[in-house]
Amino acid sequence: MRTIPIEQPQQLFDDILPVTTVGPLEQFPELLIKSFEGTGFVIGDGFFVTCWHCVAADPPKACPTA
Repeated sequence: MRTIPIEQPQQLFDDILPVTTVGPLEQFPELLIKSFEGTGFVIGDGFFVTCWHCVAADPPKACPTA
């Protein structure tokens, strides 16, 4: 395996985001993470990419949908 240097490592970490379900939405200051589904990546303005298994399941019953 060969190591490839990253010019801006902080940007890489800033662009990798968790995919989670949250709730309750009515009580924003007490917003809790209900489940962690995986990660996604920002690839440009308004574009977020993730794997299907991160979003394929129905959200937990206690998680409100909007």
